[in-house]
Parts: sequence; C-alpha cells; structure tokens
Amino acid sequence: MTTIQLIDPRGTTPTDWCDRMVLELDQFGTIPILVTGMSWKDWALQVIQLQEISVFDPPNPDQYLEEDFEEWAIDFNDAVFAGD
Repeated sequence: MTTIQLIDPRGTTPTDWCDRMVLELDQFGTIPILVTGMSWKDWALQVIQLQEISVFDPPNPDQYLEEDFEEWAIDFNDAVFAGD
C-alpha cells in the first residue's frame, strides 16, 4: 500500500477537503468528485462504502449534522489513518 497523506479538514471547505482526499484515497477504488449541489454527506456515504475503506470502520456521516463536516472529517481521518 502506498502512503496516504492525512489532510486536516480544519479551515477548509468540504469541497476543498473532498477534492484533496480524492487524490489520497484513489488507491482504494473510484472516489467520487464532490460536485455542485452534492452534499458532503452524500460524498462521504459513497466513500465509506468502498470495501477497502469500510474495513477501517469509518464514521457514518448520517450521524452528523450537515454543519458538522469538520468533526466528521476529523473522525474519518482518525479511523482511516489509525489503520494505515
């Protein structure tokens, strides 16, 4: 497995963070692009369902409010990068 760079979501927009994560997570499968009108939660649901990512037991975005993107992304990082 190649090295994954942890990207801190604090101070970024969901779109910026998701765009950067596409490049880091593409080794796990096809990572969607967060498009205009798409919720970060919809993007996250697609990502956590990828078999190679689901083994890390990432947090379900549906358990977070829409405005809690940073909290979810930090928890996602903790889950995925703890297993790296």
